[in-house]
Amino acid sequence: MEDRSEAAKRRILRRQIGSLERALGEIEAEHPGVAPRASAGRRDAGPALLSADELEQTRTLLVRRLASVQAAIDEQRDSDATRVTKPKAVKRASAKPVESTKARPATRKRGPIRPAPAGG
Repeated sequence: MEDRSEAAKRRILRRQIGSLERALGEIEAEHPGVAPRASAGRRDAGPALLSADELEQTRTLLVRRLASVQAAIDEQRDSDATRVTKPKAVKRASAKPVESTKARPATRKRGPIRPAPAGG
């Protein structure tokens, strides 16, 4: 019975990993260069059946990568918006240069990222 539950767990993890990989692929298509390719951790010759623990580690890495990619996109959008709305400084010969007193806008805290439910 344990073999069946282990196989079912691996199947669920593989579905979640597939969903995360598709999401990263779509983001890369929309924002080229934002999602750097992850280096392949395994350099074995040929395919291998990953254990549930190895699949969980892969899923965790993909979730972290997706979160960091989304943060990079958010940061890029914030900097683009600041660049567009920031007024240009007027240069005057007699005026002293004005130092910016504005602090960098605080980043929003997001809740934990959860993988999409597996479609059964």
